[in-house]
Amino acid sequence: TSYRPAIFDALTKAIVASQMDLRLHITQSKLSGQVLRRRTGRLSKSIFAAPVTIENGTLVGRVGTNVEYAIVHELGGTKEYEIRAKSGKALRFLNPGGFTFSAKTGRVSADKGNYIYRRSVMHPPAKARPFMQPSLEEKRPSILERVNKACSEACVTIERNL
Repeated sequence: TSYRPAIFDALTKAIVASQMDLRLHITQSKLSGQVLRRRTGRLSKSIFAAPVTIENGTLVGRVGTNVEYAIVHELGGTKEYEIRAKSGKALRFLNPGGFTFSAKTGRVSADKGNYIYRRSVMHPPAKARPFMQPSLEEKRPSILERVNKACSEACVTIERNL
């Protein structure tokens, strides 16, 4: 029937606009300090909107990333991992008990020579700092509104042309 292409086109445009909106929200809010601080910009630059597809009769729009460490930020780590010294012989940490508080000045200072040296340490699993799923949940109302509006407008256009 002739109405399908009009509805398909309207919904595809609404989904693409929603993908762009979601992508911007992720990169400009979540990855710019709200959840994660930007260091190199690699994760932020990797956020993409995949072409709209049809899966089992449903139009599907995806926003994602191909950066391997994104999943650890989103879901958290599953195991501890080793951190090794790279440029020097050892890692250096201030001993937790190595601080002095001066009641006179109100300052905290490190005690000299109170450091721990290790060639490597085991880091606990990374905590989840999700940025994709919360973004989708925050944008869900505007996405649904955009898609419903596109469908309604397409139906009105079709009705006028009958």
